[in-house]
Amino acid sequence: MKKVYKILIAIVVLVSFYSCAKEHKISTKIKLNKIAKVFNDSLLVCSTLNDSVVIENIKNGKIIFSKKINDIEAIRPQPVLSKNNYLYAVFFENKLSCIDIKTNTVKWNYVANEKINVIKSVNDSIVIIGIRDFGLVALNSRTGKIIYKLSDNEASNCPTTFVLDFVYDDKNIYVSDFQCNTITAFNLSNGEKKWSYGFDNYGPCKAIIYGDLIFCGTTGQPNNNQGRIFMLNKNTGRLVFEDTTNQFDITTIPILYKDKVIYSTYDGKLVIFDLKNTKSELLSDFSAINGLCGGQLHLINNYIYLDVCGNDIYGIDLKTKTFNRIGKVRKGLNEVYLYRNQVRFVY
Repeated sequence: MKKVYKILIAIVVLVSFYSCAKEHKISTKIKLNKIAKVFNDSLLVCSTLNDSVVIENIKNGKIIFSKKINDIEAIRPQPVLSKNNYLYAVFFENKLSCIDIKTNTVKWNYVANEKINVIKSVNDSIVIIGIRDFGLVALNSRTGKIIYKLSDNEASNCPTTFVLDFVYDDKNIYVSDFQCNTITAFNLSNGEKKWSYGFDNYGPCKAIIYGDLIFCGTTGQPNNNQGRIFMLNKNTGRLVFEDTTNQFDITTIPILYKDKVIYSTYDGKLVIFDLKNTKSELLSDFSAINGLCGGQLHLINNYIYLDVCGNDIYGIDLKTKTFNRIGKVRKGLNEVYLYRNQVRFVY
């Protein structure tokens, strides 16, 4: 039993830095994670390389849940934990399972007609999944019954095969790319279409909600300098701002910091866009060190942490707008969180 416990503990990779400076050694018994995210302030939910979903309480280091994945698919959606500690995850083929982790009992299963690409618990009563070659399905989070479906098959000329991401507020969900180079708003409770905005660039956009606005960035064809950022009124879909000379990179998800959006460009830079005065300024330039390579941005207080090409971790102080190399990782950085004034990294 002690041997099994030690193996489970070793599943999660946590490298801590005190004051973003003192590096701790990486254990040689580590098993790496494919994806990981902290939910409910203290529960780290990982999909590991040994094909298990594992939940660790980061306050005491105890593994409180572990279940084997029986699915040959290489890419799986991030398992999601709701506020009432219901786990939504794919353990077998196209089946979404809802599990009460307190009792380790399966509450319900939903079988999709294709692979599930994204899972989001949007509120206490609705969980929404993105399904390859179909679109979105909203399910009752407690029963698994279908509330509504949003199919992208209506646009036969659209090359999109799956929805990777969407954003939402308490009234609507905003989806791109759903029906060919568009961002579309749907009523969250019943799926009714509210508005749709089409843009010229090929492919989806990444969206962030800010007050009554939606910030969007799209890459298009980088070789043709088609990067673009724009803002819409989230209630009407009306265009209120656009910059068609931008080099926005869709592979790195933008983040909201106060009243600003921080995003990457496909020439290896990080840019700050002020949502109030619609001005952009350079934050950091990583082009001299081979760029960002799609590394994601992790915001902790006034710091951004990210891994760049070559698996180096950098920290950026948003107050001084300076950055420094913190260390090197064996694999892509999946999650960063703060615990007892320590910044911890999950690989």
